Amino acid sequence: MMETQQVQTAASTDVTIVNSSLDDATITESIVGAVAEREGTDALSLPPLYNAVDIDALEALVAHADASTGLSVTFRYVGWDVTVYADGSVTVE
Repeated sequence: MMETQQVQTAASTDVTIVNSSLDDATITESIVGAVAEREGTDALSLPPLYNAVDIDALEALVAHADASTGLSVTFRYVGWDVTVYADGSVTVE
């Protein structure tokens, strides 16, 4: 099961945080699952993630990134700002 966490930021906006490094979920599954949770819908009802980002490039970047670099990639998906970090964590705002 993917670990998700809802937090309140200083700007009073909800942020969903997913740490895919704690389970067997791929970055793609983590992103789609977190966005579906925010949308209150099933992941299969969302448009394909590849319409928003190059999935192969994103997964390769994270797979080969050193978490200490602070690398992150942010893009829009279904109206949400999705940020993927080098350690495999994902935020949806």
